[in-house]
Amino acid sequence: MNATHLLPLGGSGEWGIWPSFVVRTTGMPFDWLSTAGPGSFEEARSAALERLSTAAGDGLFQGALAWQNPLLGEQVRKGAHLAGRRRRYLRRSLAAYLSRYCAKNDTIGFFGPSVWGTWNPEPTRVTPAGRAPRSRDVYMELWAVRALARALRLRHDLDPWVVPHIAPSLDITREAITLQDGSRLPVTPLRHAVLEACDGTRAAYEVPLGCPGRDTDEVRGEVRRLQAMGVLSTDFAVRQARRPERQLRGQLMRVSDVKRRTAALRDLDDVVRAVAALKEHAAEPERLARALTAAEEVFVRVTGERAEQGAGQFYAGKRIAYEDCVADLDVKLGPEVLGKVGPVLELVLTSSRWFSHAIAAEYVRAARRIMEADEGQWSDGYPVSRLLAAMSTTFWDDAVRPVDAASAELRARWTKILRPNADGSPTTRTVAELRDAVYEMFPADGPAWTEARWHSPDLMIDADSVDSIRAGRFQVVLGELHSCINTVNALLFLDTAPDAREVRSWMDREIAGAVYPLYPFGTGHVNSRTAPPDAHLSPLCRYIGIGNEPSYHPSAAELVPAASLRVVPSGEGFRVVSSDGAFEEDLVEVLGDYLSSAAAQSFGFLEPQAHQPRVTVDDVVVCRETWRMPFADFPGPDTKEEPVFAFFQALRERLGIPQNVFVRVAGEVKPVYADLANPLMVDMLWSKIRRGRERVPDGELAFSEMLPGPDGMWFKDDSGQQYPVEFRIVSTDRKKHD
Repeated sequence: MNATHLLPLGGSGEWGIWPSFVVRTTGMPFDWLSTAGPGSFEEARSAALERLSTAAGDGLFQGALAWQNPLLGEQVRKGAHLAGRRRRYLRRSLAAYLSRYCAKNDTIGFFGPSVWGTWNPEPTRVTPAGRAPRSRDVYMELWAVRALARALRLRHDLDPWVVPHIAPSLDITREAITLQDGSRLPVTPLRHAVLEACDGTRAAYEVPLGCPGRDTDEVRGEVRRLQAMGVLSTDFAVRQARRPERQLRGQLMRVSDVKRRTAALRDLDDVVRAVAALKEHAAEPERLARALTAAEEVFVRVTGERAEQGAGQFYAGKRIAYEDCVADLDVKLGPEVLGKVGPVLELVLTSSRWFSHAIAAEYVRAARRIMEADEGQWSDGYPVSRLLAAMSTTFWDDAVRPVDAASAELRARWTKILRPNADGSPTTRTVAELRDAVYEMFPADGPAWTEARWHSPDLMIDADSVDSIRAGRFQVVLGELHSCINTVNALLFLDTAPDAREVRSWMDREIAGAVYPLYPFGTGHVNSRTAPPDAHLSPLCRYIGIGNEPSYHPSAAELVPAASLRVVPSGEGFRVVSSDGAFEEDLVEVLGDYLSSAAAQSFGFLEPQAHQPRVTVDDVVVCRETWRMPFADFPGPDTKEEPVFAFFQALRERLGIPQNVFVRVAGEVKPVYADLANPLMVDMLWSKIRRGRERVPDGELAFSEMLPGPDGMWFKDDSGQQYPVEFRIVSTDRKKHD
């Protein structure tokens, strides 16, 4: 692979990394979470409440709540967390939000800013933390603009001006239309004329003009029939973008009825102006909260729909708008960092390459089981659309997925290689002693599918200062390895790259020929700012049309309708071929983007044990110390606050669990930070355990040491306050997929 933009990683020549990376940090200092050592329960709770109240009254925290939970912010301003019958619930909620804003590198708004950094030939240089964002802006949520598009179409009777797009999933010939479910519709002369006229530019009222010699009413009736059958789209097309409302505006401008166009644009402008006003109050929490309420009232008036999505979910709650911010940071990591982490990452990435093949094998087996169990007659091959529908939950949602078996085998092999100390003491290994075993245990000639040449490690540095980093007195912590995926190819990151065109060119060179599905934007896996779909859709890739929404593939790229594809046996695996023979590819490549999604959170090193020691390889921590306990070992759900706190203190003493931990609770989406000497945070954690117990009765809880911890948080503001920070890098396999 000739990729001159890549920096070498390790010494084998098989791996490179991008010269730029994404820096993610918190928008509030970790110091806001710090508490004194344990005293009596009452003393500890009083100190924690004082600290929480101080932080909750800060304008930064109030501003974050205005965006994410304005009702909670209003209750805090009234002091309801200090007195009142709901004070315990409010304190738990505040503790959860504060732990997220001060301890987790979640990228959202000013309370989770990001910025691009670079690898530098000179020693590491980083400007101070804690500054106001370099830039910030407010954007409308994709779901809200789509709801607005539907409402305006219905409210102002705009159906004649909607452009009816042919569903990209359909296989259309002169004789028949094959739908995604395999059923076929005959193509009559009238239907053929209508489909020819629906070229993606004509509005519905213009379609009869593209059918000369045909009766206008007959043509319009056929358009309506095809729309009802899902062959043609019925709504204005709105796809993921920073400003999706501009797409809607452009389509409304084509409405030739002046009265309707004016009314629809007025409604759109009312919502857009109300959202734009939010930016004026970014630093004024109370005014921001009122402006958000006003914007939502306008949205409800215009659409008749609720102004929220995913209400009550800690991570999934969506207002009609959101804010993204670029951190005011300059980050240049030097050769002392790359030199230390490179040899270790080379081994880790080698195993991740093998992991791609293990994942592919498990999903091919799953596909085989599905197709063999299906009693239909598939003499010409198994429909890809049918297979994708049957497999869809196995990539994201199922409690047990095919990727889990591959992950278990990966962990088993790494456990044999790393040989964690049986007595639970910290385990130290070297690259030199592990290298041969890694290449023996993880053989693979290249990635299993094209996208799997990308892997995205999250790196952290454990040091007491930038000077210590420059002097080499630090260790690197491997946070997560997002295997087989490029996690910076998302709108929120790519949009802020200093030279997005250059970054896109890197992806074009590295991923040419890959196959991607065109995810419908109405599915639960698509949101406003993250993948899927990827932010950059390369014209050098191929795209599978899925669903009934208009295609959004690059005009220069190949579009293959899903309904045209069949799975046929080929040796020990399967090939996917199109009805016209123009497309043929391995099933694994066709499933590639789905497999990348399954792999992204599934990499791990050690087999789960009640206690796992910290494992370090040449100053790179690859496994943080972890303790696991089943829910059954915790007190009953009705246990009072003080006995619960006492239980956790005894647990810490007995097992040696540190004060500062991240905790993964079965049934919860993401891990949470907890200070186990803080009664309010213990109570917050206890509420999650109770909820997890209801969702997954036989589940467990896992404590992992916070590393870097308070002693290793070198990233500080001008007053010395500490901020967590991580670096999301993109590594590229120089070996190509065959």
